[in-house]
Amino acid sequence: TEVPEPEPLPVFVKHPFLRICSMNICKFKKNRESTNEQFLGILEVLSKMDVVMFSEVAATNDEHLKQNQIFAKILTDFSNDGRSFHTCSSAPSRVYDAEGRGTGQPEVHVCFFKEPLQCKGFRTWHSTSVGGDHVVFDHAPLTVVLDLPDFDSQILVTSVHLPPGSNNRER
Repeated sequence: TEVPEPEPLPVFVKHPFLRICSMNICKFKKNRESTNEQFLGILEVLSKMDVVMFSEVAATNDEHLKQNQIFAKILTDFSNDGRSFHTCSSAPSRVYDAEGRGTGQPEVHVCFFKEPLQCKGFRTWHSTSVGGDHVVFDHAPLTVVLDLPDFDSQILVTSVHLPPGSNNRER
């Protein structure tokens, strides 16, 4: 009888990977017709990501929480891989003047993450103390702890919004 050949062993081992994207959503708050077509293209790209972080999301009331859920559903519908997106966001914050008064509209950072990733916790960084100095953050950063079943580990992702380089004082 003939002995069957053994299955060949793969030369390269496939390792799990994550696709992470972060962007400032401010441009799309203007709701101009020219951004609609761009936004559809961006949705297609974002839906292929595992983690999407947005900064400068308007948060004048709790409406942004509902909008985040709707956007997670839209990302899920665009993804076509059967995995759902979920979301968490920072507490609203704003820019603070020299006297510590909040100015401008409140904004949040938002994290969208695709299954099988799970959010194990998140924190809004309103301030920190370093060497006796107390620092209040404008547009308080968001840190999210994500459980990565495919990696058997966790990662931290942080969204930070910095003013433009032309504004050195605020930066």
